Amino acid sequence: MSLSRRQNTVTSSNQSPYHSSGTQRRLRRIVARRLTALLQPVHVVHTKFILIGDNYSLVGLVNLVPKSLHLNFELEVEIFDMESISRHSRYFQKEPGKCEKLGRQTLHKKSQRIRIHQSMSRLFRRNF
Repeated sequence: MSLSRRQNTVTSSNQSPYHSSGTQRRLRRIVARRLTALLQPVHVVHTKFILIGDNYSLVGLVNLVPKSLHLNFELEVEIFDMESISRHSRYFQKEPGKCEKLGRQTLHKKSQRIRIHQSMSRLFRRNF
């Protein structure tokens, strides 16, 4: 699978996009690797993982954290149909204009409420 054409990671938004410390860490790693992380408007898509290559597309509702993988059923759909892959690619070529680009400064700007929420979440989190 060639990913040379698409080097963007697109994440969907929610009411508090930076509330999860796990999400924060993953987004920081993505930005550190010089990939483009885009925060999509809520109404666009609810998938949590989208990978588009030249001849392969993967769309999934996956939470890539041990707790979610242990408790939830996760679903991914592999797409090999070239017409569908082309349609996905065209869609995401237009989409960045509607998205907020995340950078290191954006990821480090967190309100006190969010920082407290993250600290409390870490304190009471169960590890599986």
